[in-house]
Amino acid sequence: MTLTELMVAMLLGLLLIAATIQVFIGSKQTYRTTEASSVVQENGRFADHFLSHDLRMAGFFGCLGQSELEFTNNVDASSNKYPSDVGAAVDISSENELRAYVISNSLPADLSALGLNMGSNEGDVMPDTEAVLIRRANQCPGGRVVPPLMGDQSANIKIADAESCGLEQNAVALITDCQTADAFGITNNPVSGSKDTLTHSNALNLSNNLSTTYGEDAWVYSMYAAVYYIGRDRAGEPSLYRWSLGKGGTMQAEELVGDIEDLAFEFGIDQDEDFVADTYLDTSELSAADWARVVAVRYSLVARSNEENVIDDVQEYRFDGQDMEGTDRRLRHVFTKTVSLRNRLK
Repeated sequence: MTLTELMVAMLLGLLLIAATIQVFIGSKQTYRTTEASSVVQENGRFADHFLSHDLRMAGFFGCLGQSELEFTNNVDASSNKYPSDVGAAVDISSENELRAYVISNSLPADLSALGLNMGSNEGDVMPDTEAVLIRRANQCPGGRVVPPLMGDQSANIKIADAESCGLEQNAVALITDCQTADAFGITNNPVSGSKDTLTHSNALNLSNNLSTTYGEDAWVYSMYAAVYYIGRDRAGEPSLYRWSLGKGGTMQAEELVGDIEDLAFEFGIDQDEDFVADTYLDTSELSAADWARVVAVRYSLVARSNEENVIDDVQEYRFDGQDMEGTDRRLRHVFTKTVSLRNRLK
C-alpha cells in the first residue's frame, strides 16, 4: 500500500467517523427535543388537573351554596390560637369564594394577609404573574349530624364518622343546615376517645357558642382555602405552587408542578342571571361586585422544558392575548381550558 492510498483510506475513515458523529448528534438532539416535549405535556396536564378540579369546586359549602349565605366565622385568629392567615382564609362570602389577583412588583394585600410573601426564597411569589384564591368545603361522607343532638349553642356536635372526613384536632370545620353556617376550630381529637364528637370551645374559637343550635338536618365539612400561584422552587425557577389551609389549622406551601412559567385568568360573568357566562373579563377588569357573578373560568398556563437549547431557534408563542418570544431555546407549550363553577349553576 502506497502513502497515497493510506492517506485516501484515512480520509475516507475520517469522513465515515464524521458522518457517524453527525448522526449521533442529530439523534441525541431529536431525543432531547422529544423528551422535553413529553415532560412539557405531562407537566401541563398535571397543572391542568389541579387547577380545573379546585376551580370547579369553588364555592362548595354543601346545601348552603344553594341558598343565601348566612355565615359566622368563630375562628379566633388572635393571640396564640390560630394565626391571622387562617382567619383570613376561613372568612367566606359570595364575593370572595373565588378571587384572582394580578401580581406586579408588590403583593396584593389579600395575599399578604393569607401569609404569602414575594422574594427570592423557596415558595415565594414571583412578580408579573397572576394568582387565584379558592374557598370551599371538602366533601365529608360521614358528616351528617346524629343524636345525641345539641341541647344548646355551646353543646358538642356528634356526626356519623369523623375519620371519613379527615377531621382532626385543630382543624377548621364548617357546619350548616342550609340556612346558617358556622366555621369553628375543633378543640378535641374526634377520632379517639369521644369518637365522632366535635367540641368547639374558646380554646380555639371566639366563643364556646355557635350562632344557632344545629339538628339532624345539619352537615359538617372540613374547610378548605387555597391560592394557586407561580412561585420560586429550590433552584429559583418558576413552579406551580399551592398555598392552602391544612388539616392541622395552618397555611402550608406545596410545590405541585415544576417549570410552569406563567398563569393568567379570564372570568365568565353572568349578567342576566341565567347561569350562563355572557362575557369574559380579565382579572384586572373585574369590579368587587363582579366576583359574585362569575360562573366560569378560562385559564392559560405556560409549561416549559427544564433544559435550555432543546430547540434550534427561539420559540414564538401566544399567551394571554399577547405574542411572546422565548430567549433561551427552551420548549414551551400554552395550555388553555375553560371550566364552569358547578356550585353557581342551576
